[in-house]
Amino acid sequence: MNVAIKRCVALFALTAFLWLPHGAAAEGIQTASRLQTAYFDNDLTMRMASLESELEALRRDKAKPAEGKSWSDCSCYRPGLILAADVLLIRPKRAGLDFGISDPDTDNNVQGPIESLALGSNAGVRGAIGYRTFSGWDAVFTYTHFDTDADRSVLAPEGGRIWMTRTAPASFNNNAAAAFATADLDYNVFDLEAGYVILPAESLPIRLFGGFRAAAIEQNFGVQYEGGTVVGERIQQQSTQVDAYGLRAGAETHWRLGRGWSVFGRAAGSVLVGDFSILYTENETGFGGQGNVDVNYHYSDILPMLDAAAGVSWQTGRLTWQAGYELTAVLNLDKAVNFTGAETINRGQMTNVGRDLALEGLFARLVCDF
Repeated sequence: MNVAIKRCVALFALTAFLWLPHGAAAEGIQTASRLQTAYFDNDLTMRMASLESELEALRRDKAKPAEGKSWSDCSCYRPGLILAADVLLIRPKRAGLDFGISDPDTDNNVQGPIESLALGSNAGVRGAIGYRTFSGWDAVFTYTHFDTDADRSVLAPEGGRIWMTRTAPASFNNNAAAAFATADLDYNVFDLEAGYVILPAESLPIRLFGGFRAAAIEQNFGVQYEGGTVVGERIQQQSTQVDAYGLRAGAETHWRLGRGWSVFGRAAGSVLVGDFSILYTENETGFGGQGNVDVNYHYSDILPMLDAAAGVSWQTGRLTWQAGYELTAVLNLDKAVNFTGAETINRGQMTNVGRDLALEGLFARLVCDF
């Protein structure tokens, strides 16, 4: 179009030069030149204004997510039915499982290493079912189960003995030639939570969640002593059952790396109210029933829980594979019954020392979105 206009202006100038008088022709040529200059000046101004408008639009698009981008465009959190299954490899850690002191001699001095029991690593399972809406909200129910046990036997050193750390002074016994200890843990946690996904950056979605948590945890610990001052067998048992419920809140995020890979992290905290039931018994065969113990303790207390996890994730179609490390801390889970009185004075005097539980290990998860 610009070329056609140039040709028209040039033809007008040539016609004015050939047909008009010299003065009029010159004036016509000047008029045509001014028209051409004005047209192109105006065209240039319009083009610059158009470019500035396009540049401003690009700036606005860069400052905000592109039209149509939302949390649902993130493949980590798709709307629909959610099913998940986890395999756990957990190693529990807790104190208060001591049962004797291996003394190398038989004098009245107490010396030697403290013998204790450590719960072994074992596999656990976790399952989840939920639904996520197109608005970004979801509701998920999760169940976690883990159990483990352990045992250990210790013989007194040659020429020595084992000082008992798990007997009441009423037993009139304080050392043995052998000790056999057992312990087990049964851990069940139920979570019902609601979550919402926000997208502060296209490659970094964040899910905020909160809800209700219930826990049923049972621990058992027992020791059997033989020989030494024990007439037959002295058996000590302590069982702790906790039923707790309360609230939980936390957040998780996925940092998307491309090609379906992402790095994720999760952290949450819970505050539960627990009903605790402790049963403590001691009995000795062949001792005429003297010095036996049979006490129970029921109380309520706060049960805080903290958990965190981190790992890598790979998604292909509707399936997501995850693997990582997780850590759970259960505070104030148990109170060890420790008798502090003497054999003939204040036999029932005791202290209750709080114990915590830590669960750490690896997990592998498969998530399916429908």
